[in-house]
Amino acid sequence: MKSLRTWINPLGAAALALTMLTALTAPTTPAWGQTRPGGPQPSSAQAAPSQAANRADGQSSELFVAVTRDNASAVTRLLERGMDPNVRDAKGQTPMVLALQLGSLRAFDALMASARTNVEFRNAHDESPLMIAAIRGHRDAVVRLERQGAHVNKPLWTPLHYAAAGTSDEQVRITDFLLEKHAFIDAQSPNGTTPLMMAAQYGTEGVVRLLMESDADPLMKNQLGLTAVDFAKRAGRERLAQELARYEEHVRQRRMQGSPTPPAAPLQ
Repeated sequence: MKSLRTWINPLGAAALALTMLTALTAPTTPAWGQTRPGGPQPSSAQAAPSQAANRADGQSSELFVAVTRDNASAVTRLLERGMDPNVRDAKGQTPMVLALQLGSLRAFDALMASARTNVEFRNAHDESPLMIAAIRGHRDAVVRLERQGAHVNKPLWTPLHYAAAGTSDEQVRITDFLLEKHAFIDAQSPNGTTPLMMAAQYGTEGVVRLLMESDADPLMKNQLGLTAVDFAKRAGRERLAQELARYEEHVRQRRMQGSPTPPAAPLQ
């Protein structure tokens, strides 16, 4: 199994990582594979789009092009002309999420400057801007989004899952920030995956260490009965798997004694 570092791509980093993880760990389809934005899709018997709708689609395309090119002035101009920043393209992508995936941070700034931008507007994969900022290592964007009302906790996959899967130098700080903002440390995805499991297979040792220090539960299992130790082994991270196994035993013993779990020992 290749690591997220090998598979990652700028147009679908988080979705790709989590789709791969789902294929490995559960037979179920993620929530984003079961729903489509906007309700039922139109049938061929329905009326053709109006000219007004075609014009709107054209403006949307211009906005996505501007975001892709990180052209902040073009983004601002389109928004001033009345373009809705909360739109999806044909693939269900949103301007804000695309900007963060591509690292188009000037375009992101322009979108954030609009009072009409909904920081919780998600793409067709149920990914919020905060989730993508977290996995891509855009710490400043993470902080700004949270201050603007982005949800740190949500059903199914969470920003903390995504932060735990990232590989940038900012992942520890981002994860720590989310925990300070009361991110649920043992949040479970549809197949029972926790942030600690994500970090064990895809993330940095620093994030694994932080999650252990913050009392992440190493005894939790996903739908196939796999723990964080198993996730580390699947990724060929034997040293990390051994440390997680020691932490797991440490937690198990403390619980048997009815004592609180103190912070884990440093990685060896």
